[in-house]
Amino acid sequence: MFRLRPAFWPTVVSLPIFLFALGLGAWQMERREWKRDILHRIEVNQAAAPMPLDELLRGDPMRFEYGRVKLRGTFLFDKEFYLAARS
Repeated sequence: MFRLRPAFWPTVVSLPIFLFALGLGAWQMERREWKRDILHRIEVNQAAAPMPLDELLRGDPMRFEYGRVKLRGTFLFDKEFYLAARS
């Protein structure tokens, strides 16, 4: 009959690596839920009707993060300028 006896040093070295990998997996699952929550908020705010800018500025602007805003104005073409790519 064969009896399994794990060697001492490979077990000592492998156990912390296994626990570390397990912790990383749990962290990734928490991060996934956080990311899904952000994506859900973005989806809800993008689907909402555009909000007038003055109404948005009266409250907390972060409550409507990634939302649409309604603006009205005129372009001042004499004030326009172009930015080229710079490093």
